[in-house]
Amino acid sequence: MPYRVIDVNRKEYFDSIAQIDDAKSRGFADQAMRWWDRHYSWNAEGSVILTDDAGEHLCYLFYKIDRYHDYLTIHNILTPQCHRRHGYALMLLHWVFELAVQHHVRRFKASCVPQALEFYLSLGFCFWGLTPAKYYYCNLPVPADGLDGLWKMVHTDSTETLAGSAMQSIYDKVADNDTGLDAHQQERHDEQVAKLQGAYMQTELIACMEEAKDHDKANQPGK
Repeated sequence: MPYRVIDVNRKEYFDSIAQIDDAKSRGFADQAMRWWDRHYSWNAEGSVILTDDAGEHLCYLFYKIDRYHDYLTIHNILTPQCHRRHGYALMLLHWVFELAVQHHVRRFKASCVPQALEFYLSLGFCFWGLTPAKYYYCNLPVPADGLDGLWKMVHTDSTETLAGSAMQSIYDKVADNDTGLDAHQQERHDEQVAKLQGAYMQTELIACMEEAKDHDKANQPGK
């Protein structure tokens, strides 16, 4: 196999990103490192690099599978400018979804910046709304056949099935975060929603929540 995925500790990651020439890519890599410093231990799994058979570092991924295997969380994925347009990020995502399937992980989630939406949309991701940080929030079941099954799942299963038992927590994550945007933020958000079309599912989520509330009321004792 010409590519492999290696686990790295903080020093190995730091030494690797020190070789990145592009300032913007290096800045994002530094930011990802500081975020991982604050939230996780470098002694645990979750920080990996895709390398080629010559040992060159091509793409970086930070992810977590929780101890109960309820969630795969995709935190940060970065391809330096000089290695883009070769499918390296896609390779890492296939790898991490295969890992999730092997460990019988139930769901996955990711908070995506607007600049990455086109890439994730092409893979079949859909989004329930904005996080408090104004990222686009995805929270879905892990398809049985990994990333290859995502597109079909999203376009076949009902909103209620996709949200599943996480429906309330998804709603709590995105509720009202698209209100109070300034004029520039609103313009950009409207543009992104137009691009996402049916993959922006906030309206469907709200409808499912209302339907669930009505169902609960109708089944209360004495009704």
